[in-house]
Amino acid sequence: MRTLAIAFLLLGAVLLGGGLFFGCGYYAEWNGRNVVLEEPVVLDERSTADISAKAGRRYTFSARVTVDRRGVSGEDAARGASALELEMPFAMRVTDASGHALLQGAGVLSQEPPTSVYGQGNALVAERFVGPWSNADPKKLHVALDLGADRRGEASIARASLVVYDDGLPDRIKRAFTLAGAGALVFLVGMILGAVLVVRRYVRPR
Repeated sequence: MRTLAIAFLLLGAVLLGGGLFFGCGYYAEWNGRNVVLEEPVVLDERSTADISAKAGRRYTFSARVTVDRRGVSGEDAARGASALELEMPFAMRVTDASGHALLQGAGVLSQEPPTSVYGQGNALVAERFVGPWSNADPKKLHVALDLGADRRGEASIARASLVVYDDGLPDRIKRAFTLAGAGALVFLVGMILGAVLVVRRYVRPR
């Protein structure tokens, strides 16, 4: 039983420590948005998607474009996002099952705010958000996105997507903290076994 108790204590400590380490690290990196849907879109054509919205969740929708930076001159590559030249008109509309408009937005996806530009190296991502929108009751949502081609014609578009986020915890954070919880239980079992051994050894019946 002594060997078993030590094994439980060590295993529990490893699981607990590893789960907390990775869980806290993932949580620190999390921006509050969890991807629930990402659909590729065709430029200059309407793209649609349907999702089942959960009650109590806050949803954000976006048009996302990944720009291939391979072949860009060394000076522009060093400038990163500031060297991105992009001008893509977009319009997005979110409706419920009855066709009632819940959220809509339109504008130009470019290198300027309110477009968010991030990434480095051979790929830059430009993303324009619509929302957030808070959902009170479970419902079906229909999302329609019209994303036009780059008017400047200078950027090499590697991928264009319609993305839906909610504010739920990402799966990898859930898994890490679940692992930590399991480790705590295993460690507790090891402590109980150790306590039983101590009692058996030092407490003598009268």
